[in-house]
Amino acid sequence: MQPDSAPLIGRQMPSHADHPPPFVLSKLRRFSSASGVEQFLLIGGAAIDPLVYDQPVIADWDIVIVDHTFSTSAIVRALERAAFTVGPPRDYQMNLTQSARCFHARHPMIGTFDTAIVEDLDFFGPFDLESLSVTYPAGLIVDDHDAIGALGAKRAKLIRPIERELPAMLAKRLFVLAGKYGVRFGPGSATASTAHVIRERLLDGPPPSVPNQAACLSKLLRGLARAERPSDLLGDAIDSGLVRCAIPPLDEVVRSPAFAGVVEGSRRPAVADLLAAIHAVDRDGRCASVLEAMEARAWDQL
Repeated sequence: MQPDSAPLIGRQMPSHADHPPPFVLSKLRRFSSASGVEQFLLIGGAAIDPLVYDQPVIADWDIVIVDHTFSTSAIVRALERAAFTVGPPRDYQMNLTQSARCFHARHPMIGTFDTAIVEDLDFFGPFDLESLSVTYPAGLIVDDHDAIGALGAKRAKLIRPIERELPAMLAKRLFVLAGKYGVRFGPGSATASTAHVIRERLLDGPPPSVPNQAACLSKLLRGLARAERPSDLLGDAIDSGLVRCAIPPLDEVVRSPAFAGVVEGSRRPAVADLLAAIHAVDRDGRCASVLEAMEARAWDQL
């Protein structure tokens, strides 16, 4: 599932609700009616953002369906009959032991839904901040790991043993959370110990595959483009060692004055400008294969 790149709008506010706002349940009813799926979960930013921001901009809705058969054909046909444009289903590795069958569905009036079919719900997380869900049709908020508290504290902690996780995936998700919610993970921060564990796990194994490096780079660039303070994210990515370990060819580039100048020269640097800076600095082409894989979204083929 692809996290949205839209900004959060409005003031942050405390949440003590047991149910999401009515517009969320209305959106889920429309998806259920179109897809024929009667029970599912809403996860990700579309689940938590409406609980803590008064005017969140939700680019897509992350839907999770539990079905051990991983069958997509009936759902896809129903959505297409309801005038959705549906992308080809693909397998997605959630962690070292679990995978999902995913597809992207878009309707011009109803919205965009990233749908994952999973065998069970043991994949949740991997961080506390992104573990909240909304059940449908009951419309109940499930926050067993205090995601709302984590968001308020701007920190992210692992909720499962790291041995079950793909360390490059963890680095990628941390870049996303840092860009979207302002989570700090450099030395001395509330999330420093989590970043340290991820870095050590990366160092214990072979370098991430080029597609996984490309996925990390994509999320880092998008995180920089949406972060309230992009220079903080860049500093944390360098100082934590996560760029060096998750995207080795990029380490020297992001430390360069030219790349830092693009990040610091704009409140929200454009991804295109960040890519241009990488190409300008990387004259010997060490980043070429990662950039090509990012352009092709090679991680979707894993």
